[in-house]
Amino acid sequence: HPVGSSVAWLPFKGSRIFAYLRPSTPHIRELLMDLEECDAQVICVMPHADTKLQKHFEKSNVRIFSHRVQLAALFGGADLVISNAGAGLMATALLAGLPMLLVPQTVEEHLGALRVKNLGAAIVIPATATSAGFLRQIESFLRTARYREAASRFAARHASFDREASTARAAEAI
Repeated sequence: HPVGSSVAWLPFKGSRIFAYLRPSTPHIRELLMDLEECDAQVICVMPHADTKLQKHFEKSNVRIFSHRVQLAALFGGADLVISNAGAGLMATALLAGLPMLLVPQTVEEHLGALRVKNLGAAIVIPATATSAGFLRQIESFLRTARYREAASRFAARHASFDREASTARAAEAI
């Protein structure tokens, strides 16, 4: 059953970007401001988001939610996922055939992000990135089909994956 509130894409002709980021993401304000500059609708989930930050972007193309949202419908219409490279979100995005822009913060996230990059389905942004780097990378993603094609190939190879059956097998093994 779906977890989180239902959030929908608004009618919009441009790209659709889903982001799940921590407030501690390096250069988070610059990243959000660069997203505001894109010809894209952005839904950003940010647990514990600062209310000032939410208020700053409330009249823009960037909508910030501080609570969990249902991913299935959003991923069905998304063009790009931006995240801190959490394993669960990366797996869900790959299974949906979505390319990713990853901003890892921990060693584990960085290692997972490199695996997705090696699949050809992601760009990894180092913690030292500047604002100009974000905008350039986002625009490159939205113009380039190869990342989506790599993610789609992964999704096609794993189309028969059943999360509930896999979880049940793991629980039984334990």
